[in-house]
Amino acid sequence: MEHISDNKRYLNVQPIKDAHFYSVSGTPTNIKNIRIMTILGLVIFMVAFFNFVNILVGRYQKRAFEFKIKGIIGAEKKQIFFQILVECLVMISTATFLSLIISNLILPLFSQLAGRQFSSSTIFNLFSMEVLGATFIGALLIGSGLLLIAFKKYLKFQPPHKDKQGKTKLAYQSFFVTVQFASAILLVIGVIVVTQQLNFISRKDIGLNPENVITTPLKGSDRGKYEVLKEELLKNNAVKNVTAAYNLPTSINTNCVITAWPGNPHQEKLPLAYTVVDKDYFSTMGMQIIQGVPFSEKLQSDSVAYIVNEQAVAAMHLKEPVGAIIDFSCWTKGKIVGVVKDFNYRSMHSRIEPLIIVNHLWGAQNLLIKLNRKPDQVLLGELENLWKKINPQSPLNLQPLNNSLERMYQADKRFRNLLFAGSSIALILTSIGLLGVILMHVQHRIKEIGIRKVNGARVTEILAMLNKDFIKWVIIAFVIATPIAWFVMNKWLENFAYKTSLSWWIFAVAGVLALGIALLTVSWQSWKAAARNPIEALRYE
Repeated sequence: MEHISDNKRYLNVQPIKDAHFYSVSGTPTNIKNIRIMTILGLVIFMVAFFNFVNILVGRYQKRAFEFKIKGIIGAEKKQIFFQILVECLVMISTATFLSLIISNLILPLFSQLAGRQFSSSTIFNLFSMEVLGATFIGALLIGSGLLLIAFKKYLKFQPPHKDKQGKTKLAYQSFFVTVQFASAILLVIGVIVVTQQLNFISRKDIGLNPENVITTPLKGSDRGKYEVLKEELLKNNAVKNVTAAYNLPTSINTNCVITAWPGNPHQEKLPLAYTVVDKDYFSTMGMQIIQGVPFSEKLQSDSVAYIVNEQAVAAMHLKEPVGAIIDFSCWTKGKIVGVVKDFNYRSMHSRIEPLIIVNHLWGAQNLLIKLNRKPDQVLLGELENLWKKINPQSPLNLQPLNNSLERMYQADKRFRNLLFAGSSIALILTSIGLLGVILMHVQHRIKEIGIRKVNGARVTEILAMLNKDFIKWVIIAFVIATPIAWFVMNKWLENFAYKTSLSWWIFAVAGVLALGIALLTVSWQSWKAAARNPIEALRYE
């Protein structure tokens, strides 16, 4: 990117490896989304791992008696250690094998979500295998290590203290479930905020009207026939207006400087964006001239005329902009004849900067046609026949101007879709984990429930008793997740100059959703336990 300062030209450069992640000035761009996606992957892995540990420990606690019997009949500790290690190895190996198969099957769906084509080589390459191997070894060591620590007391072949055991079990389960729900709430808030921001962008008035505007590129040979083409197009009743411009109005990326203006005789330089347009540009695009007049043939013949936006007027501190003489270094000295209301000529990731517009057909690279109705195949066919009649050697490529706006935010929409998919996976895994925990929790208290029912406890009272702890965990998870989500999403919204606000209801919806999932999952199993005949629970007592 070139800029001018102190009458010298400077060229900003950056390494190619940073081009997709940072702007030329060094401001983070796509790297933020990549970091968030990395965190999302780690969160999903963590939720799945906690499920693995929770269910595995619960399963082995039911086998505590088996370990004691083996110890009594002569099994050594290292033999039991080896048994646990081998069982963990078999489970993790099976899971790894299935994950590779499932990953390969859903690769087309992921390619569609990511907007990029992936092949099997993406999964089965050296780096992926190294990551998978490290994950496999880490899960095996951590999982078996936690199991060995948890069952060390059983291997001493001494009966553990039941109350202490129950409290310890509830403590680690509550920690795991709380972290899982905090992660799920965080992701749900992220999905809502990203969706809210994209809706905000789609609804915001950008200062121009792209509806029913179609465009096509103009090549060098096409520009010489522009006036004839414009005249013929306007004869079609479906065509409202026709104009041409150097840039599309939603993507003006050319830059230059103004070197002199009233009150600044060649002392400072104002960097700004610029474009070159035909005289009917503003009426075609529905832009509002708030001071002065739009371009016309009379202005074009009298002198060099410029129209600037409100930001340019503010940057030059002009009280009377219309009639001011300026020296535009990329063109020549001329007069400001009008001020156009600010419009978003770039994406909403960046603020509206000063802009100058020149009236000329030089370099007109885009033809813009404003229609009276939505384009259909019949109308597009008529326009194509007219184009071939006047310009038979040049192909016609008509595209809605709205496509240009869509392309600006494709990356953000893909990010939302991936975040939604990840959040859904995390919520499903959290629900599965919670289901496993409630099953173990109910099993642990099955005799207590039977005794309470024999003593006259109602089903609703038992439901309340079993649900109480889980509701408390969700509330704690919400308290933990809310400030983290607020901080992370505020950082993400910094990518946009124009953004939505983080309303309280976003956090409330995520909290209520998590609480609803927890209540549905827990209450279903709690009701089955509470409605059970107490004789079945106490028959062996």
